[in-house]
Amino acid sequence: MEPNECRTIFKVKSYSRRQPFTRVLNETLRDPALGGLARAILVYALSMPENWLIHSWQLKQEFQCGRLAIRKAMKELQDAGYAHRVLNRNNGEIIGSTWMIRESPKLSWPWK
Repeated sequence: MEPNECRTIFKVKSYSRRQPFTRVLNETLRDPALGGLARAILVYALSMPENWLIHSWQLKQEFQCGRLAIRKAMKELQDAGYAHRVLNRNNGEIIGSTWMIRESPKLSWPWK
C-alpha cells in the first residue's frame, strides 16, 4: 500500500448522528451527474461512522472493481460537489489526502 492510499472521510449530514440508519435525499440518489459506482460509494461512505478511515484497496474489494474505476467515481463525486479532496502535506511533500463527503452539494462545508 502506498502512503497516499489512506483516506479519512469526514461527512456532513443533514440529520442527527444518533439515528442508527442512513437516510439519503432522493435528489442525491437521482442526481444524473453521478454514475452507479459513485452513488454506491457515496451511500457507503455516508453509512460509516464519523472519522472513518478508508483505503482504496478496501473500496476496490467492497465494490469489486479496479483502482481506475474508484478514481473515476471519486472524481464524479468531486465534480458534482459531493466530495472535496484535501491534500495532506509534510514539509511540502504530499503524504496522503483526506476526502470530505457530504450528502448534498447544497449543504455547506464546515470550514466555509
